[in-house]
Amino acid sequence: MADRFLREVKRMHQLRRDINEMTPEEVDELIRGLGDDAAEDWVFAARDAQLPPPDLSWCWLFLGGRGAGKSHSMSAAVHTAVRAGISRIHFIAPTTSDFHDVNIEGKSGIFATCGRDPRPRWVSSRRRLEWPNGAMCVFYSGEEPESLRGPEAEMVIVDEIARMRYQQSVFDTMMLGLRLGDRPRVLIATTPRATPFMKRLVAMDDVRITTGSTYDNAAHLSADFLKKVRELYEGTRLGRQELQGAMILDPQNALFKDEWLIHNDVPEDIIEASHRRRRSVRRRRRGRHRRFRTAQRWPVRGAGRPDHDRQPRAVGRGRGALP
Repeated sequence: MADRFLREVKRMHQLRRDINEMTPEEVDELIRGLGDDAAEDWVFAARDAQLPPPDLSWCWLFLGGRGAGKSHSMSAAVHTAVRAGISRIHFIAPTTSDFHDVNIEGKSGIFATCGRDPRPRWVSSRRRLEWPNGAMCVFYSGEEPESLRGPEAEMVIVDEIARMRYQQSVFDTMMLGLRLGDRPRVLIATTPRATPFMKRLVAMDDVRITTGSTYDNAAHLSADFLKKVRELYEGTRLGRQELQGAMILDPQNALFKDEWLIHNDVPEDIIEASHRRRRSVRRRRRGRHRRFRTAQRWPVRGAGRPDHDRQPRAVGRGRGALP
């Protein structure tokens, strides 16, 4: 079957290449022919890093700094998928308030980025957007990974997964439901954090990664904001992560850096043998501990008992007497 989403993505990239080869007069003529709103179309306004790669496989990961345009990219990807004929989309945000305030109704949300595409209808009782062509986008919160168990999707979009508490659970339950269509895909945008899950994600096969910094999107950000964050965070570890969108793998003041270490794969049989030895040692230790406690409880016959055990017990039924 034809890869509908990738075909639409390649069409967008080809159009951008064609425009780059045109003279300014030819570009103006093209835009006039397309209409007054064409200049604001995402295919013209986006940076290359904000578009799904033309060689996209099963996963696109957009790592970007704060304000780099990640949410806008994911909203535009929803419209691209709907145009391509993808009918069942899941959208996962860190919290319920995030997908309402940022991904649906925000300045870079799906409603605000429709452009010339059809505007969807919000069905609050089912937490989903519905398009005139029958496509739907169902929203989930990263705080409830079990809610992803059961529903099926042809495409899943995840916003700010590095912010989520249950990153691995969200990813696992999402992947098990990504089973519709000819080429199921997941699109992820996040400011990177060096969590165990993020380290595994960037090392997975066929993950296409694009990057962007806060400064790449400076035309759409406050000048005062850019000036202040430069003063406060430029050149710091926090600035590298939150502004440059870099994943910092080495902890601060680390004695050893990751690139200094030699990583060798250990065969599974050696790992399993080590686990068996550890379990055997633990069983022997528990057995010795039980025998020691039994010896304390039942002393050798004839051994003397402590003096405090030989105190006479109170008898009688008077006030204060023991029963």
